[in-house]
Amino acid sequence: MFVVHNDTHDDTVKLWKMFWKIYTFVCSDEVERRTAEHIFSECKSFIKAFLKLGLTERKGYLSSNVTPYMHCLLYHVPFFISQFGSLRKFSGQPTEKINDNIKAVYHLKTNHHDCAVDAMKVQKRLELTVNSGRSKRKYRKTDDQFWENGKQEIQVRKRRQILQEMEKASTVHNKQKFPDFYKMTDIEIKQKLKDGGINTRVRKREKLIEMLKKVLLSD
Repeated sequence: MFVVHNDTHDDTVKLWKMFWKIYTFVCSDEVERRTAEHIFSECKSFIKAFLKLGLTERKGYLSSNVTPYMHCLLYHVPFFISQFGSLRKFSGQPTEKINDNIKAVYHLKTNHHDCAVDAMKVQKRLELTVNSGRSKRKYRKTDDQFWENGKQEIQVRKRRQILQEMEKASTVHNKQKFPDFYKMTDIEIKQKLKDGGINTRVRKREKLIEMLKKVLLSD
């Protein structure tokens, strides 16, 4: 189901597409090459289509719904354009953007003593430096062979070196953590276990070594 009524859907869509066409037309440079009478006839067609839709059951398109903006569009905009050109130059968007910038300057870049002067200085500084941005430096490959083969070889070599260093560090760590069990006496092993909080009556040497390894791994 459509948002608008099904029985007048096509006419409604056509009407507002017509308005969009007029809006883009009066804001384009092409409008300056047309006469005021041509623009007037385009706007008049829109108003007629609007009122024609009001002859149906749609209540929002009656003559009483014609706003002052629509009056200006029909009777003033065509002749205004013939004298001053496209309406785009009268858009309020740049002013709104400046207002946003001034607010940001006021809240973030002033000491609130003389805000108007500070804001004008910042705005003027932005205008003067708008084309002063640093241009990107062009990168030129000096060694194509490196990018084809050499880069991959370096990555493989670096990965291998990292793995070797990790293995070496692990070996050193294990040597520091695990003493040479086979050079230790049973009494020394039991003392290590006791230091780790384990008292045992086990006499078998292999079992004692295994218990000590578990204690050291858990630390």
